[in-house]
Amino acid sequence: MVRMALLVPATVLAIFAGWQGAPDTKSSGDVIFAPTGSERLVEKRIVRELRAARKKVVAAIYQFTSKDVAEALIAAKHRGVDVRVLVDGWQASNARGVWGEALRMLADARVSIKRVHPAGAKEEGTSEALRAKFHHKFMVIDGERVMTGSYNWTVLADEENYENLVILSSRSLATQFGQEFEKIWKDGKIAVE
Repeated sequence: MVRMALLVPATVLAIFAGWQGAPDTKSSGDVIFAPTGSERLVEKRIVRELRAARKKVVAAIYQFTSKDVAEALIAAKHRGVDVRVLVDGWQASNARGVWGEALRMLADARVSIKRVHPAGAKEEGTSEALRAKFHHKFMVIDGERVMTGSYNWTVLADEENYENLVILSSRSLATQFGQEFEKIWKDGKIAVE
């Protein structure tokens, strides 16, 4: 039992350090915990990171209602940054109100968006609880920084939910997350415009 307790933290640390046989000595990280109330500190951090983007942003997100994050993605696109977003197809298809508004903002600004329908997600009559979900929550900026965690890009998640956002500066981890994004983006069976 003691052995297992020692192995798990070492494994977790190795993953976050970008370990693939040797530690990524140029890695660093930060974490923000929600709820942050009306200050919306998680949302502000995402916006700050997007303002620093210079070349490329890819994001895979389950729920997305934050107009501030949508505006930051649009501003990055207007600066010449390549911006692409994957969203859960069921969530996007059932988007109403603020959730729909954030996606409409991106679409109107011609940000590249694909809706992901994992196996079973397109089936009529499949309940939300039982259907397959595109539950990723990550963003890669300039192939150098990764933002991931339990946090969906919603105001409620920042103001009231117990969530986390981990910001990692690691090229090796950014590469791995970027590869996952590209694999899904190119899969025409599940990712559609």
